[in-house]
Amino acid sequence: MELKYAKSNDLDNYLYFCIYGKGTATVTFMRKSKSGITKIVKLNEWAYLPIKLNQIDPSCKLKIEPKDANLIYYCNLFEQNIILKTGKHILGRECSAISEVDIKLKMYERNELTKDEWLDSLVFPEIYKIVHVQAREGELEIDFPLYEVPILYEQRQIKYPCMKIDDLVDNVVEAKHKKLARGGIERFGPFDRDLIPNAKIRNELMKIINYPLIQDLDEHEQNLIWRFRYFLKKNKQAMPKFLKCVIWKDHLEVKQALELMRMWDPIDMEDLLELFSSRISAVRNYAVEQLSRFNDEELELFLPQLVQAMKFESEDEIKSNQLVHYFIQRAAINLRISNYLFWALKSGGQNKYFRSVLAYLIINLTQHEEGRFHCDILERQSKLILQLNNLVSKIKSIRLVRVKKVEWLRSYIEDPANELNNFKPIPFPLDPNFLINGINHETASIFKSSLAPLMLEFKTVSGYRYPVMFKLGDDLRQDQLVVQLIHLMDRILKNENLDLKFTVYKVLSTGDREGMMEFIPSKTLANILAEYNGNLQNYLKSLHPCDDPETFNIEPTILETYIKSCAGYCIVTYLLGVGDRHLENLLLTSQGNLFHVDFGFILGKDPKPFPPPMKLCKEMVEAMGGQSSFHYVQFKSYCYLAFSILRKRSNLILNIFNLMLDSGIQDISLDKEFILERLHEKFRLDLSEEEAMNFIENTIQESVKALFPQMMEKIHQWAQYWRR
Repeated sequence: MELKYAKSNDLDNYLYFCIYGKGTATVTFMRKSKSGITKIVKLNEWAYLPIKLNQIDPSCKLKIEPKDANLIYYCNLFEQNIILKTGKHILGRECSAISEVDIKLKMYERNELTKDEWLDSLVFPEIYKIVHVQAREGELEIDFPLYEVPILYEQRQIKYPCMKIDDLVDNVVEAKHKKLARGGIERFGPFDRDLIPNAKIRNELMKIINYPLIQDLDEHEQNLIWRFRYFLKKNKQAMPKFLKCVIWKDHLEVKQALELMRMWDPIDMEDLLELFSSRISAVRNYAVEQLSRFNDEELELFLPQLVQAMKFESEDEIKSNQLVHYFIQRAAINLRISNYLFWALKSGGQNKYFRSVLAYLIINLTQHEEGRFHCDILERQSKLILQLNNLVSKIKSIRLVRVKKVEWLRSYIEDPANELNNFKPIPFPLDPNFLINGINHETASIFKSSLAPLMLEFKTVSGYRYPVMFKLGDDLRQDQLVVQLIHLMDRILKNENLDLKFTVYKVLSTGDREGMMEFIPSKTLANILAEYNGNLQNYLKSLHPCDDPETFNIEPTILETYIKSCAGYCIVTYLLGVGDRHLENLLLTSQGNLFHVDFGFILGKDPKPFPPPMKLCKEMVEAMGGQSSFHYVQFKSYCYLAFSILRKRSNLILNIFNLMLDSGIQDISLDKEFILERLHEKFRLDLSEEEAMNFIENTIQESVKALFPQMMEKIHQWAQYWRR
């Protein structure tokens, strides 16, 4: 432990330090100053006390006693909130005598106030002169060291395992029993190959195979899987469970397991993702080999999770990391893979491992002719993103009203010297299928937000204008993950012939707290309700009128699109626990597609108290004709179908989140120990199909009737009004 004693009045040049407390041995330490005695003694040196931080507790106090001075100073080492003290403290001064200046100085030295180097260099020397002049007799000023994060005291209860004498010796009988349970003495012989389970055991095996990711297998279940391993190798879903029951310390069993793994029927991506999180390198390498069976589109869909899987190898083994080499080979021949791989590694740049992989990727790409072409594109893309970053920073620093800022933005883009209005065509980072060659200055704008996100239209060689929102200061990786999951669930539902009209827009994180997302022409529900007297039907009717009273004089396909999209997003946002839902981040297109944006809160987190399980306000229900209408019954049936289908694919969603636990995404990293359990609970796999349908119906009713969210919506609307 260390502290710095800065100045005091009338002290001798010896100081005695003592730390004592209820559960801490007394530590005494003497320090001699290097300066002589003056009216104000400035020691300005650190005292290193021979005690560690983990040896002190909130009862500990620091006692400082100058030699030959009738003074003793006491100081608690912890604040009242059991956080270790940091920064400057004045001992010997009454609390009532501590001025506002002293408090502000303390906050400044703890980095709790915004700093400005130029202004601080002028102001603070004068402030310190005043403080030194006001120093009172008998006061001692000391500095505790500053830390990057607060040091919080926590007393952990350690449970010591109770060791029995029997545990210290091998139990021969039990070892024999385990061998017999796993197939007897012939467990590595031909006998197991011919084992076929009866109907009862087959049902038990299927039940084990369908266990969710978070459920462990007990000893009986492991032995059962092992015994019928040859029978199960025809079942693609059984491989992850088989690998969990292998005794990896038994070299004979490991040898047979690895041989059998290669004889197994090829498994789907859903189960393959689970293998990438295995602690066994041979299993991970097998998973890498299986990737060659999947096309570029499927590989691209799961690329964020596969990039995270690279971290299971140590940094020293990057050159031998088979997953890294596999992606280098695919990136060298496929521009889309190299594009998304580059930006995935770039957005994880805070991780030292990803920086090393990115450098290794660039070096290896340059060894291929097509790879060098890709590197040139990636370099030009990076230059464009850097220009946009600098542009947003400039706009934030300009002290003008928003209208004037928009004028300045358009003139800046139009200026040929800035090379933004027209440039040599390059693949668009957000969607490499488009070649962009400039930004349309006439439509450039700035959204109403403290982050000043830009609304930009990129010109393409085909003539299409690609609208995007570019943001600086916001981590878009969480939005990117949620949109990826919505896209994945949309594919799952469409494979079951259920198209719920999702609006899957593109999101790309390009670095630490920066990125862009595709802008979908639409209106917020808040604006529509304000413009059309609180009635969504009037909005749809004004765009697509017809003479059919059964669809409220709205074109039937438009109303059907609205109902289906409402059902789809209700189920998806419920499963992912999307929070902070209000009428400003629910949007509606002119074709009736309702969709959600801004996924800053997921997995049950919400800044507002008592959020409903689904965002389904009464205005949305009224647009379907009310709760007694046929269209509302249709809406609920779509919800039932979607929930039923997605429940059966819960392991895929769990595997995706399992690989993202250490990604650094805020809502996943905060309590990653409970993320998978919380997500698993959402699927209600403990319920039968009929019980699950009743559960969804009750959830819908609870969301529609919730009163507190309506109050919070009104408060949010007033806040938005005053903000404007």
